[in-house]
Amino acid sequence: MSRRPPTRKFFKAESMTYYGRWTYKFEEAARKGAVGALIIHRTDLASYPWQVVRSSWSNEQVYLSNDRDPKLQAASWIQLDVARQLFAAAGLKLDDMMQEAGTRKIQGA
Repeated sequence: MSRRPPTRKFFKAESMTYYGRWTYKFEEAARKGAVGALIIHRTDLASYPWQVVRSSWSNEQVYLSNDRDPKLQAASWIQLDVARQLFAAAGLKLDDMMQEAGTRKIQGA
């Protein structure tokens, strides 16, 4: 059973837009010049369990040689609990950072 993502007041919609999907996140990271990107999987927002991610991306990905769109050298997912552990080991609170990322606040401003 899939669950709709929470309502997004900014877009005034009850369904996820393209800008919330993992494909957009990887594409935008590449456009911004990132070498790699790591998505923290949250089942409550993705509406599918970790097992879907795990079984979907276990093989190499192939791209066309003449594709001029920027591509990441590394793109992957990580489980939420593992991400919390990594952030904690770095002295950071993942939940606080995710909450701040959901605002329009510009870091350092």
